[in-house]
Amino acid sequence: MKNRITKQTLKIMTVLLLLSVFISSCKKEEADDPNIIHRSFNKTVVATLDRNLVKDSIDINADGIKDFVMLAVSTEAADTTITYISAINAALYVDSTQPYFITYKAKNMFSGEQPELLSTKTQWYNIAFTGAKTGPVLRGYAGVGDVYIPVIFSAGINKYYGWISINVSNDYRTLKVIDGAYHVNPDTPIKMGAK
Repeated sequence: MKNRITKQTLKIMTVLLLLSVFISSCKKEEADDPNIIHRSFNKTVVATLDRNLVKDSIDINADGIKDFVMLAVSTEAADTTITYISAINAALYVDSTQPYFITYKAKNMFSGEQPELLSTKTQWYNIAFTGAKTGPVLRGYAGVGDVYIPVIFSAGINKYYGWISINVSNDYRTLKVIDGAYHVNPDTPIKMGAK
């Protein structure tokens, strides 16, 4: 009987040990940062096959002033299709080595990464393409899933760093802005995905 209690106790201890290892290995949710405002947008523009520009706007800080305009346009044959984001009193993080006419490719960053400060003028621009199909040449984020784009916008005399999450469809015709966030303190960079 003494042997049976020991085996039963051993089983219970083993189960408790495994349970404690499992619980401690689970990722703990970090609390949201009170200095970061996060908003869902779920706005979509889809290029029609008639060369007409389709647009919608984003007000990242909900102050009633448009900060960004989403744009999509396509030829009738869909052989040339492009999606853009244009900044109004704002800027987008861009890859200045990837030009397309008067724009640059929006530069994505991964979760936890932080953009360079605005003083680096070559990294920030007022319009950027997110997807561009021009005949056989394909550029941008079509079909890659959700990506973070660093942004800066003005409110009064202050500039605020933030991010938006976008998705471009496989056919390059649809641009969706999913959500975004910004730091409430002016001139304070924010990490991608921070909430």
